[in-house]
Amino acid sequence: MGSFKHGSRETTTVGRGSPSLHGRLFHGRDRWFESVFLHRRVSQPSVPQAGSWPSLCVAVSLTRDLARAAAAFPDLNFIAFHSAFPWEAELAGHTKASKVKNIYAELGTLARMMRKDPTRYAVLLGTLLDGFGADHILWGTDTPVIGPPHWQIEAFQTFTIPEEIAAQHGYLQLTPEVKNQIFGENAARILGIDIATARQAIEGDLLYKLRDDRNPLPTAAPLVKRGGE
Repeated sequence: MGSFKHGSRETTTVGRGSPSLHGRLFHGRDRWFESVFLHRRVSQPSVPQAGSWPSLCVAVSLTRDLARAAAAFPDLNFIAFHSAFPWEAELAGHTKASKVKNIYAELGTLARMMRKDPTRYAVLLGTLLDGFGADHILWGTDTPVIGPPHWQIEAFQTFTIPEEIAAQHGYLQLTPEVKNQIFGENAARILGIDIATARQAIEGDLLYKLRDDRNPLPTAAPLVKRGGE
């Protein structure tokens, strides 16, 4: 388990081999963190190491136990990496049934389905919208691990849930407002980011200006020859 800070807020990451989730959370209450990021469900318990906390066991790693942890710690946000795919329906069902409001589904690495299996991606998003609500889904790309994210962003901007699938399952549709929530408004809310202030800072950054292909690159300074060359 690791942690990082954004401003005055601290988040904690729990991976497959982390010690007991509940043990870590109880131990960490003397520290102030607001969000816990968890990787997808694991199927086998970890092997405990000498002198370590109890290992992460199956009971903790299953999707139903994330809802239990969220209910036990209502002041924390729990973010499920990759939406616990391919068990996202389990996670959405347990979240909806428990009525907790502090579990979020993150979409990292799942965008490839928009190209390879758009029907499966539509069902995934519809399931998340039904189980979590549009205000509890977070955009993710896993960049830079899988390369630049532009194609993912552009694909999601135009993606819609087919009407026949939405009607069959009663899914909400991906409206522009819903996409804006997923793209950044939800993350900004739970991480305490003021979007207008952050946008102003980003747009004034040199790297941001260089990433826009419409802006010409700055002219390179001429090379200075040494030794009279």
